Amino acid sequence: QIRRDPATGKLFLKDLSTLGTTVDGKRVPPSIQQADGADMDANIEVPLPAKARIGLAGVLFIDFKAVKQK
Repeated sequence: QIRRDPATGKLFLKDLSTLGTTVDGKRVPPSIQQADGADMDANIEVPLPAKARIGLAGVLFIDFKAVKQK
């Protein structure tokens, strides 16, 4: 999940997957945690650079580039 903070314009990435996500080759901590046998969103986000290579499950890669709004 990619979120833009409306106050600052900064971008954040949250890994909601089960197979892992990377940003520029570095693993993003998973936001979904097990608690009492149930999946819970720990709301863990990492800053997303304006230009990044996002890896999904190590098999799909997205070259991301933020465009400034006018």
